[in-house]
Amino acid sequence: MVNQRFKYLLLVIFLVSIIIIVFLQYNSGNSIKSLIRDNKSLVNELRIKKKLQQLQTDIIFAESALRDLVSNENAQHIQGLDKQLNIVENEFAEVQRLVTPAQESALWNRLDFLIREKLQNTDQATHILFNHGRDSTLSFIRGGRGRALRDSIIQTIGMIDDSRQQSLSNISSSVNVNGAKAKSWGGILFTRDNGSRN
Repeated sequence: MVNQRFKYLLLVIFLVSIIIIVFLQYNSGNSIKSLIRDNKSLVNELRIKKKLQQLQTDIIFAESALRDLVSNENAQHIQGLDKQLNIVENEFAEVQRLVTPAQESALWNRLDFLIREKLQNTDQATHILFNHGRDSTLSFIRGGRGRALRDSIIQTIGMIDDSRQQSLSNISSSVNVNGAKAKSWGGILFTRDNGSRN
């Protein structure tokens, strides 16, 4: 009779141990999945930040290429300007691909509008240069619309960056929490697993 109770006790202990191991594996797996998801979000946020910084630089280079074209009145410089404008368009298209629809806001719409306006303004300047000459182009540039658009783009990118900084902080905190959970659940599971092997 005592032997029979001992067998049942061992069976109950075995079943409880299995349930605990499954519970620990489930929680460890969830923490690891959350950690992976948060790491992907963090990488995406950092990519967007880098692309926005690159976009700022490319817009300044495009302005510089326009100034070179106007000051030299050399048609060969049009290739440099075209190249810079293509870089700006491609860079912004990459940023838009990285941004999820849930992340889009009025700031993103404003940035899109400003970049399109800046590209159109640059096209207008080159059109004026080749159709009306250097003096007309300089008058157009002195009008300040291109500079105002550039400054607005840089300001909008700064505002987007500031708003995304909170998101970046939240993701970093979540990565830390999920990493700690995964480590603790894995440590418990590993200790439990080693204990059952001994």
